[in-house]
Amino acid sequence: MPLEIHTNDETRIVSIWLTRAERDAPFLRREIERLAAKNKARNYKTAVYLSGERDLTDQTQSLLLHNRRKQAQEHSR
Repeated sequence: MPLEIHTNDETRIVSIWLTRAERDAPFLRREIERLAAKNKARNYKTAVYLSGERDLTDQTQSLLLHNRRKQAQEHSR
């Protein structure tokens, strides 16, 4: 199971991307905790991103519509 790990030295953030299959694997959780502790000692933050269950396109469309409606309400005040 290949993890995607990206380190941004400028922002001092380590991003870890997990697939649906990877996110529930106990050995990966332990490895991520170990890596997060190592990053914390270096003053880096660790961000873990988990793949969702829903369709990304549908969810993004719903979020954009919600934000558009909210913005229109604020402008009408």
